[in-house]
This record gives sequence, C-alpha cells and structure tokens, in this order.
Amino acid sequence: MIDYYICITTYNRPNYLNSLLADLSKYDINKRIMVFDDFSPQFDVIHDIVGNYKWAEYYRAPKHYGKEGYWKMFNEIFNVCKSIKAKKYIFLPDDVILKDNFFEKAINIYNNIEDSNKICLSLLMDETRRGKTCWTNYKPIDKGDIYKTQWNDLCFMCEYGFFEMLNFSINPISSSRFIDRNISSGVGRQISIRLNNLGCNMYHVKESLVIHDNHESQMNPNERNINKLISG
Repeated sequence: MIDYYICITTYNRPNYLNSLLADLSKYDINKRIMVFDDFSPQFDVIHDIVGNYKWAEYYRAPKHYGKEGYWKMFNEIFNVCKSIKAKKYIFLPDDVILKDNFFEKAINIYNNIEDSNKICLSLLMDETRRGKTCWTNYKPIDKGDIYKTQWNDLCFMCEYGFFEMLNFSINPISSSRFIDRNISSGVGRQISIRLNNLGCNMYHVKESLVIHDNHESQMNPNERNINKLISG
C-alpha cells in the first residue's frame, strides 16, 4: 500500500502545474500522483510536463467540463481512487505552492485529530472565510491547530472512507445553478452538505499548509476579482 495518493486538478496552467510538481519532487516519500487535466488546449505541453516526473501519471478528461461540469470531473477522479489503496489521499489544485514540511505537518495534524467521525482535513485556510460559516451553516469551532468547520474546500487530505461515504460519486448538479455566472462549481458545497448530513466531521488547518496568491482564476475570474482567495 502506498502512503499518499495525490490528485492534482489542472486546466491550461502549465507553469503552475510544473511548479507544483517540482515542489512535490522534493519529498522522498512513498507516493503516487495523478494529474487530472480538464481537457486543456495546451495538451502537449502539459503532457510533457507530467512526463518529466517519473512518479506522476496523467489523465485527460474526454472533453472540457469547465465549471458547470466539474462534478463530472470529480466522478472520474473518484472512479480512479476507487481502485487505489493508499493510507492517505490528498487533493490539490494546480495553482498552490506547498509550504515547507508540507507532508509531515499535514499528517501530524490529521492523525492528532481525536475524532472517530473525522472524514477530511482541508489544507488551505482562505483568510476571507476564517471563522465563518460556509454551506452547512455550522459555526467553526477553534480546536487548537485546527478548526472544526463542517465544510470542504477541495484542497484536502482524507482516507478511503471519504469516498465510501459519498458512494464514490458526486450527484449531478443542475445547470440552473449557473444562472449566476459568478457562482462556484457546487462540488465542494455538495460534498460538505452530504458529509455533514451523514454525521461526518470536517476540519480545516488554522495555518494554511499551502500558499495561494492573488492570481486570475480559471473557473471563477469575476468572483475572484471581487472576493480574493488568498492564503499563506
């Protein structure tokens, strides 16, 4: 069994992806990495970047799902994870930078959460949402190095039970959701609500283990111009 199975979601940002893979290459750990590409136009560039790292694998979606079809992308990711046995699974967007000792800190924080119902630990702390409710209307509770938040932001660590609780599937998200063009994909929202309703507990690190700077978003450019996603 591998220690870490790392899922990286990417779309048409080869420079960010290469930087993240270079970050990961610094860690001599028992890992496998799959880059899930949402049908980037720069296919050849991204494919070649992934090929530079012998421990990384490449998966290209059959079409560009974009924001409205992001739930389909996650279903494909979950389907791959179903056949992978790992101690921990880590989900990372392509545009984050790992802080020093990322794995050591993440695993220590996760393992020190004394809660038999814990289901995931989000690794990015968005300063605009620190201490605020999100999706489940649960008021975050300060628990030392972490907050119990009851929501998931799609940059997280989990175990195999996470997928089992979700039946390895994201339910279809109606296109009517996207009448508001600035709204998010709905994937994190659905995961959070479903797991919360099942009595699972979700946590966030208090100090972000990844850096996300103020750059243009591929999925929500207008929203991110208004509400910045900054951590680190």
